[in-house]
Amino acid sequence: MKVKKKIIEIKRFLIGENWNIYPLILLVFLTSILIYKYFGALLVIAYITLVIGLKIIIQKIKFGKKTMKIVIYLVIISTIISQIIIIQFIAPKYAGRIDRNNMLIATSQKVIEGKTPYDATWWVVFPDHKEKAIGRVNVLPFTILFAIPFYLIGNIAYQEVLAYVVILFLLLKRYKNVKNKLLVSLLFGGSPIIIFDIIGLNDLLVGISLLFLAIYLAKKKKDIWVAITMVCAFLTRPIFLVMSTPFIGVFLKKATWRRVIKLSLTAVIISLMLFMPFYMMWGGKMLKSVFGNDSGKFLVEKNPLLKQFPNRCRAEIITITIMILFFIIGYAGIKKERQLYLATSLSAGLFLGIMYFIRLDIDYSQLIWIASPLFFAFKETRRLKNEEK
Repeated sequence: MKVKKKIIEIKRFLIGENWNIYPLILLVFLTSILIYKYFGALLVIAYITLVIGLKIIIQKIKFGKKTMKIVIYLVIISTIISQIIIIQFIAPKYAGRIDRNNMLIATSQKVIEGKTPYDATWWVVFPDHKEKAIGRVNVLPFTILFAIPFYLIGNIAYQEVLAYVVILFLLLKRYKNVKNKLLVSLLFGGSPIIIFDIIGLNDLLVGISLLFLAIYLAKKKKDIWVAITMVCAFLTRPIFLVMSTPFIGVFLKKATWRRVIKLSLTAVIISLMLFMPFYMMWGGKMLKSVFGNDSGKFLVEKNPLLKQFPNRCRAEIITITIMILFFIIGYAGIKKERQLYLATSLSAGLFLGIMYFIRLDIDYSQLIWIASPLFFAFKETRRLKNEEK
């Protein structure tokens, strides 16, 4: 009994009663992969030490609620300012090497000029320092539509700052205890994965912020807005179809048929409103650019194991299988909100892991899709929730 009591005391000291250690371990592991890739093992050790130290310090401090809230606001403001500084002064050094940002600039300009965005070309500086023209636009309609306002104000990268603010707002709504709010603000705002995404001028947070917003709106029973945000997420990147399946399973289990029909009809109407103008103006070119697959031969040459599978349906079979699996998990197994976010993270991890195996290549920036749901997956005990009241 004494040994068990001592273990509980150590656990409380390290992670606190109100936090579940497993999402934190996964989060640190994913971040360590990125740090090790670009900076080496020494900084991985420094990062892990920093996270543990931060958790212990926040667990032990005894500020009042008002003071803690002021600190949280200061953290939020400082991280937003830091991201703006990175976008303005650091990221431009790498702008020529960033495929996605250059593509969104080129496509936004084409749409504003009234021309087809799927004919756009842009220049990218490759690691061998050779500048090459790229000409295949494979983005879905909402990605372009969402980028245009930020193109007009001068920098498409600011869409990531907006997505960051949305996710941070939802995180602060997710947790009740002020210490949790402070810690998650620091972990999310100071995450190397987030900083890497901002430096890379990516748009990876946009779709996942919409997915998280849909989950939040579903709790508020704002079905029309759930449909709108879900469709917009789907029309940014196909992976959000996979990541949404646990949520869809949970929603269908709890919702009445009336709610399901209402949401489904709204989703169909919104999809047509966003997709049809692009199809009517640029139909064939859009479908070929977005859904065309001319990389099968290259992938087979790179990974001979793929010869065992049908070339055209390989990705489709993998995607549908994962979606069915996590829909069943959502419908039959998920009872708590943190389990939903953990399942969302695992669905992204499984999907991307298989795709990395197929390509024999890892896109480290995409770790953000696996990591982001983990910030929502921590647990608060009932005792601490009651203390908040």
